[in-house]
Amino acid sequence: MIKKLLLLLVFTIPLMSVSLTVAAEVVGKNALVQLSKQAWQEDVDKLFTSIHCLHPNPWHSITVKKFKNLLQSIVSSSQTESRTRSSLKLMAALAKIAQADGDGRTGIWPFQDVTDFHLLPLRLYSFSDGIYILQANNINQQLIGHQLMAIAGTPTADVFDTVSSHLGNGSDMWVKSWSPLYSIIPELLEELNLAKGLNINITIKNSEGELVTKKLKSISAKSYKKAFHQALTRTSSTSLPVDDKSAGYLKQIYGEAYWFKKLNDSTLYMQYNHIINEDEKGQFFSEFMESLEIEIKSYQLDSLIIDVRNIRGGTDDYDENHAIYSAFFEMLNRFKAEKRQLNLYVLTGRVAFSTAANFVLDLDKKTQAIFIGEAMGGQSNYYGEAERVILPNSKLKVMLTTRYQNKADTAKPAKTAKPDYLIELSSKQFYSLVDPVMLKTLALIELSTYD
Repeated sequence: MIKKLLLLLVFTIPLMSVSLTVAAEVVGKNALVQLSKQAWQEDVDKLFTSIHCLHPNPWHSITVKKFKNLLQSIVSSSQTESRTRSSLKLMAALAKIAQADGDGRTGIWPFQDVTDFHLLPLRLYSFSDGIYILQANNINQQLIGHQLMAIAGTPTADVFDTVSSHLGNGSDMWVKSWSPLYSIIPELLEELNLAKGLNINITIKNSEGELVTKKLKSISAKSYKKAFHQALTRTSSTSLPVDDKSAGYLKQIYGEAYWFKKLNDSTLYMQYNHIINEDEKGQFFSEFMESLEIEIKSYQLDSLIIDVRNIRGGTDDYDENHAIYSAFFEMLNRFKAEKRQLNLYVLTGRVAFSTAANFVLDLDKKTQAIFIGEAMGGQSNYYGEAERVILPNSKLKVMLTTRYQNKADTAKPAKTAKPDYLIELSSKQFYSLVDPVMLKTLALIELSTYD
């Protein structure tokens, strides 16, 4: 039963090793200090009270009695097990609540300062033609650009499938976004009987088409963050990396929250990267929309491309976010009142979760926009507006959702909105700096000119 619970981890497994002795050998002075039984009791009491007060429907997948029993078993065994093991069981218990459909935010983000977590020094991405190594630390640069065929002898796709069953009840693209990151966590792989230890063999296909196996030494989460910069934030962990050689639509992900440029005599391109009221330059989104509207009217443009493939979401307040991006729909209403035609083309991708997904869904419901690209990662029915709760002794940061959102016309859970033109990026296109989504969009605009 305990093993089953451990396999249900959602955003958990931020741990070292089951043995505190082994952990100490790996991390030295950073080994976690054991907590007393009373300390764990205070932590689980704080967790239960917070869940009861904050979560709108916590007992969707588990009864109160069963959950309390799980918490008490953790306290009871805390003095005969390592702190790591107790934390692992606590996360497993919390994961039972996160099995509610669309509750992808309830859980514990693995890469916290109070955990001692490891990763293989790689960044992976799932393209239409396979799983590839996009980045590596300095001593493994020769691996970049190669297809990853296996992890610890198991085909990479099978590893992804195994890990994905523990990422919560999200959309298919949500799972596709997060599997690459969770598949390089040695502790999780060992828990799932896929590998053993912190150093793991990987198999790549080299440029000659040969299979080559190499043992990789894992690194701490802290070292991983340093090596890959923003690669352990919720958005950048799932995004394509950005550098000077990136395709155009990737280069300004972290530079500007929103911007636009005129592409030709008929089309304006708008990139929407962050739902915030005021950007880094001090420009309010409402002011940005005014300048965009002036641009469209001044040049008598009739097509607007809205690129949300890199959108990072907004705050955890649904109403606040809606109030921010409502300026976009206010502009559309003015155009409608003036009987001015504006064709909308929305470029979508897997990183659109939560607030970003709300914006896309509102576009789908309120406009005649054409959607091109991947399906987004977010759902129309989901639990959101997560609040952070810090447990007093372990200092584990727990995210608890506080509101159920229903953007669909039915109470039946809908996984995600599907694009009108489903286009998935291949590794060849990525490395050739080809943007198939933009190419398809421009072709559609050209065709519509002659309708």
